[in-house]
Amino acid sequence: MHVYLSNSTDIFTHLAREEYLLNNLSPEQRILYIWKSHDAIVIGKNQNPWKECLVNDAREKDISIARRLSGGGTVFHDEGNLNFSFISYQHNYNFDSQINVIKKALRHFALQLKLQKNNILTMNGKKCSGNAFCHRKNRSLHHGTLLINSKLDRINHYLQPSINSIKTHAIESNPYPIINLTKLNDSLTFDKVAEQIIAEFCKSDSSPEIHYVDKEGVGDSSLNILSQKYRSKDWIFNETPRFVMSLRKCFSWGIFDTEIQFNKGQVVTIKIDSAGLDKHVIKTMEETLTHLPFDSNKLSNALSAMKTPIDYQSHVSDISRYIKLNPF
Repeated sequence: MHVYLSNSTDIFTHLAREEYLLNNLSPEQRILYIWKSHDAIVIGKNQNPWKECLVNDAREKDISIARRLSGGGTVFHDEGNLNFSFISYQHNYNFDSQINVIKKALRHFALQLKLQKNNILTMNGKKCSGNAFCHRKNRSLHHGTLLINSKLDRINHYLQPSINSIKTHAIESNPYPIINLTKLNDSLTFDKVAEQIIAEFCKSDSSPEIHYVDKEGVGDSSLNILSQKYRSKDWIFNETPRFVMSLRKCFSWGIFDTEIQFNKGQVVTIKIDSAGLDKHVIKTMEETLTHLPFDSNKLSNALSAMKTPIDYQSHVSDISRYIKLNPF
């Protein structure tokens, strides 16, 4: 048994560490990683951030947005949320026994958590833990959250769509009523719960190895590369599966209607329909915006810089201003 503990609260460091441990696992190792994060929104590998959270609001409040290695829904992390990661080869992987480590740990605080069909743990019908998974190369990662004393108002505020007009086949989160475990037992703390989880995990091993990872592996180039990956815009935003966004606005000169298809964070096709615009202007707009990134400022600026016949300059300016005032 190997237990990894971290005092870091950087979400990108933790996500990189999980993948690093998964990649460098030996066949007989069973790992438990306990960690917490400063305020962050963490989306599943196959999710659309603009569909899952208030992207610009989070940026303004310096709340990190991260994409993890596993599937599943979006979660909000803060320092009142305990995170656990079980990492092993698949021959040692057992979801039931792993989730029972968490359930048994909470029984020490007179809390009987129930496992639901969608792999969440509940108390009194409310969610207190979500779980997600990654299986690859005969190795498995099972990680989850545990709401000890989180800022529930922030969770409810930030985990809502930035843009309602997006159509996508990306995985969407299923909202569920949530509860902090301290509401049911105010003696709970992060450290006390972590201690019980570690004790349950190590019951079958009289001499588990404990690793304090903040100083371990810092100079490892592969860990540093993973850390850079998880911080990168390419991973967080440009890995978003293909989606379509519709924009419709009634101006004094007529209705502007458009459907834009994005893939890997870039415009791949755009269709503009407007009786108030000349067909040649429409074609120029479509050509101008194709291949640009999903960024309202860049789309708006491209339209402002576009060569437009004088009769339609004010029309294109209206559209450019509309896009800039509705940021994404």
